[in-house]
Amino acid sequence: MYHFSAFYVNFTGVLVYLTYMRSLFQYKKTRLSLLIIVFGVVAPEFFALAEPRSVVITEIASSLPTDEEWIEVYNTTDGIVDISAWRFVEDFTENDPDGVRHKLTSYRADSLLDPREYAIIANNAALFLEKHQDFSGALFDSSWGSLKETGEKIEIIDGNGVVIEEFSYLQTDDGILARKDPFFSDYSSLNWVNVQGGGTPGKPYDAIILPLTPASQTSTPAEISPNSSSSEQVIFPVKPLEPPTAAAGINVAARVGETIIFDGSRSYDSSGGELLYHWDFGDGTKAEGAVVKHAFLLEGDYRALLTVSNSVGNDSDSARVTVVGDSSEPALLKNNEPLALTPEDTRTLPPKTEAVIQGIVTVEPGIFAKTYFYISSKDGTVASQVYSADGEFPDLHIGQVIEAAGTISSYYGVKRIITRAPGAISVIRGEDPLPGEEVALSLIDDAYLGRLITLKGAVLKEDGKIFITADDGGRIRVEVKNGTGISKTDLHEGVLVSLTGIIDKTVNGLRFLPRYPGDIVVVTPIDVDAPEGVSNKSRVLGEKAEIVLPEIEYTPSIETLEYTTDEQSRSGIVKYLVATAAALAFILAGVFVRERQEKQRISSS
Repeated sequence: MYHFSAFYVNFTGVLVYLTYMRSLFQYKKTRLSLLIIVFGVVAPEFFALAEPRSVVITEIASSLPTDEEWIEVYNTTDGIVDISAWRFVEDFTENDPDGVRHKLTSYRADSLLDPREYAIIANNAALFLEKHQDFSGALFDSSWGSLKETGEKIEIIDGNGVVIEEFSYLQTDDGILARKDPFFSDYSSLNWVNVQGGGTPGKPYDAIILPLTPASQTSTPAEISPNSSSSEQVIFPVKPLEPPTAAAGINVAARVGETIIFDGSRSYDSSGGELLYHWDFGDGTKAEGAVVKHAFLLEGDYRALLTVSNSVGNDSDSARVTVVGDSSEPALLKNNEPLALTPEDTRTLPPKTEAVIQGIVTVEPGIFAKTYFYISSKDGTVASQVYSADGEFPDLHIGQVIEAAGTISSYYGVKRIITRAPGAISVIRGEDPLPGEEVALSLIDDAYLGRLITLKGAVLKEDGKIFITADDGGRIRVEVKNGTGISKTDLHEGVLVSLTGIIDKTVNGLRFLPRYPGDIVVVTPIDVDAPEGVSNKSRVLGEKAEIVLPEIEYTPSIETLEYTTDEQSRSGIVKYLVATAAALAFILAGVFVRERQEKQRISSS
């Protein structure tokens, strides 16, 4: 909304400027000076709209059967990009010039793309995995009619409708359309080629590009792309003699003394030759073989380095191993199997580690959002978020001890475990709900993220938002989610309250999320001149009150990382309208001065 409004007002202002100045000013120097002034005022706003692309499309499988179609995207930046609210757009027609938008649903991994990470958007995610069983990257499920083999316009847009990338892809009758350079915004055959076979989903495109010469035409037999241009050809050797590819397995967590099976059998040689395997565990020990065992005797982070070699060369890959605590019961752990841990153990785990976390439920699913809930360590000092893209959770209640199996990730400073299988969460037993830890408001920082705490302070309203403030200078924003059942009429500016809830973080900073009506206890009104007969005793929200407080203004929170509000949009529009009005006033003043000069000239003549 903001981008469109800003552009519209700027564009209108430019038209007004140019139209009036062309008719009013005849002298070249004056007209040139004014054009320079106008350009200096308007140009920065125009160029501010031209933001660099963050995510680009790198492969398009439009020639496959409809259900098997997919596109690959790539994060070109050095930061994490959240694409949870983004849309894939296709099927642009005269009757529908805006195209058809398709939601992206996280099917495997979360919606955060790491720097230089690839992801697949599939028309049918389950079928894609059947066809690409070796694919291990981020996968999003979508649904569209059919991508045209003759080529068509496609877009990737963000949650505000701003175009991230837009182009018309080339005709592809067979094979996969692949982008040579993701940093080059060229959509012709100079930067796109037709790759025979299944493409390279989740990996960079690395075909061999050779000039089309008689020597290359008479070289070793190869499969040549039928869509290659006349100036170059794409050569795919049938069985090249190349170094092997090492695969050390996924990251793993273990306890001191626990035996881990390291499996490098997924390493491969494209020419079918025999491989030699060499392991270096980073603690001074080494081993030979595709599958080996090892136990670490000290806590710490290790890199298990696998080097595989053949007659041509070698390749290396590593698996990160996080070793925690002592193990009183030695066990056998494979580096493709999860380890049962507590929230405390997750603090040092690297992303994409497979693990099972055991903890106590502090927030049930559906209270803050459908897709996640919170668990805590027994002492309440460490918390984790349990996430599922489809929001399929068993019936859970606060106080229950549960186990969640999945992949370790991180979301705004809170460790998150991403679950996928329907049976990934199991209830171990029921316990009493954990109490909130009492913390002074001024001490709240990132160390409390995800934790259940209790704060005391006075209610403050500001710009339609609710804050809690304390005498020690502490202040934090309070957001009431729709699923909490908390009534907004139970709070009033100046009321002293005791709040229990979760510390959370967004791009706007820390915030406090109460869970249920019982989490907010009104201690006493701040106004000492309250009417006679009004009780100042504490009460829990939802109980019968002896004082009726007027309804406060409140802006509900929105589950998205985009924070462009209507107020911001209106203020932006007003700013540009004021600028345009000022320019019109300036122009009208020029008209008046010019008319007076013209009359003086006529009278003098």
